[in-house]
Amino acid sequence: MKKEKVLSALHEGEIGIEDAYDRLYPLVDTKKLKWARFVKMSIHVPDESKKVNLLLKTLFAIPFPIGLINVAMRLADRYAGTSVKKELNEQFGTEELGELLQLLRYAKGSAIDIDAADGTQVTIKIL
Repeated sequence: MKKEKVLSALHEGEIGIEDAYDRLYPLVDTKKLKWARFVKMSIHVPDESKKVNLLLKTLFAIPFPIGLINVAMRLADRYAGTSVKKELNEQFGTEELGELLQLLRYAKGSAIDIDAADGTQVTIKIL
């Protein structure tokens, strides 16, 4: 209901675009959010054998600590070859990768489900 009121006020010219955006998407106080500590992944590839899927389940059975992911990203940045750095910069950009890691800290309770065209399923849960 609130969304309809804000959009109708915007349509009638009572409020501006920025004010409408602020009302629809208020800023979240990050001090109130709980920090995420772990990332849990599961991968299922239907075209592969049962052994491969069992290996993937075994590898990702235990959640990864986010602190370990941050350390790995710093080490990769320091010691990785130029091809890896170039690929990361093309995909994310240096600043965007840092922002992504920062957002990951405050994403506790989030889940990402990826269903590929070939039937592969990836689930990422932030705990």
